[in-house]
This record gives sequence, structure tokens and C-alpha cells, in this order.
Amino acid sequence: MPSSASVIVAAWPTVFVSPVGPVTLDVGQSQTFTAAPTGGSGAINYQWYLDGSTPVGTDSSTYSFNESVGSYFITCKVTDSASNAVTSPASNAASVIVNSALAVPIVTSTFDLVDQGQTINLTSSPVTTGTSPYAYQWLEWAPNGTYATVGSNSASFSFVSSRTTTTGNWSFILQITDNAGAVVNSEAVSVTVNPAPTISASASSGGSISPSGSISINYGSSQTFTITANTGYYIVNVDVNGSSVGAVNSYTFDNVQNAYTISATFAPKPTPSPSPTATPTPTPSPSSTIAPTSAINTTPNPTAAPTSSDASASKATPSPTDPSNATPIPSEASTIVPTQTQPQSLQQNTIHGIAAAAAIVAIAGALFVIKKPRKPTVKKPDAKKELAQEEKVQAKEEAPLVEEKISAKKTAKARKNVKKTASSKRVPAKEIVAKKRVTKPGAKSKTSNKVKRDENFE
Repeated sequence: MPSSASVIVAAWPTVFVSPVGPVTLDVGQSQTFTAAPTGGSGAINYQWYLDGSTPVGTDSSTYSFNESVGSYFITCKVTDSASNAVTSPASNAASVIVNSALAVPIVTSTFDLVDQGQTINLTSSPVTTGTSPYAYQWLEWAPNGTYATVGSNSASFSFVSSRTTTTGNWSFILQITDNAGAVVNSEAVSVTVNPAPTISASASSGGSISPSGSISINYGSSQTFTITANTGYYIVNVDVNGSSVGAVNSYTFDNVQNAYTISATFAPKPTPSPSPTATPTPTPSPSSTIAPTSAINTTPNPTAAPTSSDASASKATPSPTDPSNATPIPSEASTIVPTQTQPQSLQQNTIHGIAAAAAIVAIAGALFVIKKPRKPTVKKPDAKKELAQEEKVQAKEEAPLVEEKISAKKTAKARKNVKKTASSKRVPAKEIVAKKRVTKPGAKSKTSNKVKRDENFE
């Protein structure tokens, strides 16, 4: 029986390449492609081609693509190990786009030295390399710290500092990622943050300034100070950096960018001086010479002696004028008629009392004239002379009293003669007094003349 032989027939080999693409790369980037064969017999051999004709790579199921800028496609063929080897047709073409490498951006800042409160703007140069679109990420490094992500997906970043921002050196980096996955970092930009500008505010005694002390101000901001004087004080002056701005009660610093000083000075309010009072010029007035208003006749009237029936009338003694109601003495002379029945001592006392009363009335009248109010009341320059004149007049008025004392004894004798004359005529004492009251001014009594003749005789 004839022998038989077995034959194994395999399917025609084929291959598939992935990724299919298009794959976008930047120069310097690589892409690995993988071939997946099917069919064929035995071991499979691989051949990679660039743009369909240029063999590349090795006999491997994978290929690492790394080319310059351009557009490419990648294919692969496989060959089996059959007795009569079979090579597959070319695989599918994988597309590759290679762009320029992503360049490092240049970041600039508006300031590299700032004060607390200032704002720094960081900006990247335009990105034209690599594969767009791009993603931006800012990194911030604080003094004695580490980098931390800040900002947003933007080509610029604003660093806003404040009075609480740590002073010292800060660093900023911009990281860019393109669509091909390339990542680059910018050069670090350093910024030094100094303490915020300060305004030193002070005030002297007698007032206050608010706020006071060393005040930190955000760079470019404003600050208002209020100046207040204590009770009894006033603002003398306000100095800003040594220059006077006047006696103001408030002052505002705008757009502060440097350090300043402000000081306020106070002083006690001056005590108002009394206004001088005009002194009235004294007006000369007529001399106030006091003249006696009346003559007091103290010579007894011996015209008649009173009878026993008129004893009660003869005992009546004229009362001196009340000094409290001092009025000018009438010009008409008053004759005092002592009665026969009065004792010598009583009559003498009566005469003395009447004379004293007359003197008091004269003095009161003088005081009334002197103290009469004048407008304006000014002390007379010749007050001493007037007082001496008044004393002289008063002494003249009191002269009869002195004479009465000397002639007391003579008067007693004269009364005896009056008694004799009166007993012969028996004229009542009341009539004598009545007649004396109606006697005309300047008229002289015959009896009085007789008494005077008797006194001269004595």
C-alpha cells in the first residue's frame, strides 16, 4: 500500500501597526510603533519602513521613531518561515508629524525690588515652538520655602504683596506644556521684597495725632492723619518731612511710595488780657463851702417872768433838731427863751444841748452837700482844703457856745434883773414866747437889749 504525506497549509501572513496616528511629536521626542502579525507559518521576521521604502529599525515587532521636523508614515512587513517563505503585504501606514522642539520661554517682571504692598507683573515671551496649544503653570518660591503652584493657565502672572508678605528674595518660574506633551520651565525670576514704606507720626504735649507711631503703608496706597488739640491748647504747626504744611487738623498722604515723617506741635491758648477801661476825666465842680444856715441866739429873754399858773408852760424846753432828719436851718433867727422857774443847771444844759444840736445839723447839712452824688464821682483834687474850710466854719459856728460857757455866771445875774422887770408887768410866759415867734427877722428885742446893757454893766 503506498505511503501518504501530510501537508500543513497556513494562511497568508499579514501585519497591523499601531498607533495608527496621526502622531504629533516635537523634535527630540520619540514614538514607539508595534507590529501585530497574523497568518504565516513558523517564525515571523519583521521589516520596518519609513515612508514606505526606506527600511528602518530592526527585526523586531516594535520600532522607535525619532526624527526631525516633518511629516512621516510608518509601515511594516512580516515574512514567515515556511519551506517557501512568504512575505506579507505592507501594513497599514502610521502617520507621524514632528514639530520643532518646545523652547524655554523668557519671563520678565516689572520690578525686581519692591516694597510690601507693591504688585509685580510677570509675563512670558510668546511661545511659537513645540506643538500647540500650550498649558501654562506658574511656580512661586517663598523665602525659606519650596516652589508652589500659583496663578492660572496664563502667560502672565501678578504677584500682589501686602504688609503681611514675607520680606526677602522670591523666585518665580513659568512651566509650559505643549500638545505633544513636551514640558519646559522658564528661567527663575528673582524678586526682592522689602518692608513696606512707613510714616512716622508724632505729636508734642497738648494734643495728639492719629494714628501715631510707625505706620506701615501699602505701596501706592493712601493714609490720612488726624490732628487734635487738647482742651486749652491749639495747633501751632504740622511738619511733613521737616516742611511746614500749616496748622491743619488733618493731612493725607496719597500714593505712598517712600518713607515719610509727620509731626504736630501744640501750645497753650493765651490768656485774654483785660481791655483797658477808660478813666473819666474829672470835671471841676464849685467849692462846697458850708455856710451857717442860721444864727443861734442863745441869749435869754428877760421880758417877763412866768406866773405860777404858767408853771407847766415855763417848764417846756425846746428840743434840739433830730440829726437823722437834717435839713437846712431856716434863715429866720430863732430865739431861745428860758423860763424863770428852770434851775440854773437845767437851763445851762438846755443851752449847751441846743448849741450842740445846731452844730450837728450844720455838719449834717454839710455832709449832705458833700455826699450829693455827681456824675461821674471823682475825688476832688482839693478835698483837704475843703475839709479844712468846713472845720473852720464849724469852729466859727461853735464860738457862741464857748462864749455861753464863759458868760454863764453873767447870765445868772441877768436873770435876776429880768425877774424884777417881769414881776412888775406880770406878762405871762406864753405871751412872751408867742411874741418872740412872730418877731420879724432882724428885729431886736428891747428886753434883749436891756439884758445886754445889764451884762455890760456887770
